[in-house]
Amino acid sequence: MSRKRLQFWMGTVCILVLSLVATTQSLAAYPSGLIGWCPANGSATDTVGPHHGGLGGDATYATGISGQAFKVGGTSVGYVNTGGWNPGPQWTIEAWVNPFPGNPGGRLGIAGGIADCRDWGIVFQANQFGAVIFPGGCTATVMSGVIGTPGTWYHVIATNDGTAAKIYVDGVLRNSGLVFPNYLGTTSGTWFGGEVCCGGDFFHGLIDEVKIYNRALSPSEIAELEPTLKLAPPSETNGVGASRPVTATATIDGTTAATGVTVNFTVTGANTASGSCTTDATGQCAFTYTGSNGGDDTISASATIGSAARSAGATKTWTIPTAVTLSVFGVASGLGSLPVDAVVLAGGITVLGGFALWRRRKQD
Repeated sequence: MSRKRLQFWMGTVCILVLSLVATTQSLAAYPSGLIGWCPANGSATDTVGPHHGGLGGDATYATGISGQAFKVGGTSVGYVNTGGWNPGPQWTIEAWVNPFPGNPGGRLGIAGGIADCRDWGIVFQANQFGAVIFPGGCTATVMSGVIGTPGTWYHVIATNDGTAAKIYVDGVLRNSGLVFPNYLGTTSGTWFGGEVCCGGDFFHGLIDEVKIYNRALSPSEIAELEPTLKLAPPSETNGVGASRPVTATATIDGTTAATGVTVNFTVTGANTASGSCTTDATGQCAFTYTGSNGGDDTISASATIGSAARSAGATKTWTIPTAVTLSVFGVASGLGSLPVDAVVLAGGITVLGGFALWRRRKQD
């Protein structure tokens, strides 16, 4: 094997290994059974399985809850086709959904397989979110009772444990209904934003971070997938006069970055301040203020992630440098003071700011 071919082969193996490690780390942050995940960041690629999709109609991409989202409908109709498959007799479908104004009042497919009277998935029906199922006979929708307000992001999850289907919106169980025991859903087509079976049943809005599991997630697992807001460092001690940041991290599920979120800050205590910042592609942004007074501060942060209000807190302590006694030679005897920016004492101790006190002892 030539050196160039060996280098190419080794580089390819390295890329594959790094990709596998990154995917494994991502999967470790989520419940088991995740078999399909379309983040919609500029492609319809399934990041954990083989169910890669293609855009149909006028489907395109727009700003999402995390990075980009699928934009379907609007002036025309659009959908994402990920092929013919189903997750098995038990499943969970999760998506972030933001409806446009003017959706038709009938049943509109958001994510899943809807055909052959073997339906499974999430729908938008009569402007409500719901879980579409096979109860025996043909089809039914378990309605959530939550009206989707245009321009607002909702976290919608539908589960089926082989006996009953449940619909959650923003982490809250809204309704449930019986299904035909352990039925297998259609494999005629798994679409985002439309239905295989029925012409005209296309959703108009944004769909982001679609995940499909081959089992029904538990209520506690679903609660863990809700948005989070955290501040770092949670506590810190600094000298008076310093300017120090506090960094906010917003996620849509404890792991995936929530982008474009406005975080508001309020500082109370020894110092007062306020301000805001907007999260970047990593879900982070920083707020910086100066501790002009010594003492303790409480930092409060708040943000709306999707339609969920979140808050977080941190503290900072500001210390005033103490005076130190030094021996100063070459000046007249007596007691005086010397303004300093930094004084390094024996043993490597540094005192910042303030005044260094000195006493000149009379020489023999």
